Amino acid sequence: MLDRTIALDVFVTTVVGGIVLEAAYSGRTDTLPILVVLSLVGFVGSVTIARFASVEPEGEGRVRTPEEIAADESALVDSEDEHPVLGNEQTQSGAHGGHVGDEEGDR
Repeated sequence: MLDRTIALDVFVTTVVGGIVLEAAYSGRTDTLPILVVLSLVGFVGSVTIARFASVEPEGEGRVRTPEEIAADESALVDSEDEHPVLGNEQTQSGAHGGHVGDEEGDR
């Protein structure tokens, strides 16, 4: 996301620079409000994106200790043992590869 912000800044700066060169060459002063608006839009947009990008959820970016990692992994394994995944139940109950009702006596 920040690479797009930098690209937007470069684009706005290039447009403002082009308008400034055109205004200086032709001697026009009526483009000054356009320059001010473009500069403010670029600045406010960059600051807004930077503020949202700098906010991290609590705990993000923190390096966990080996004990924390082991505790999280054991909690994950325990929760999987208590609540097996639906796909595992189907694999265990339908290990013969047939559908329900495909028994020899059902035909």
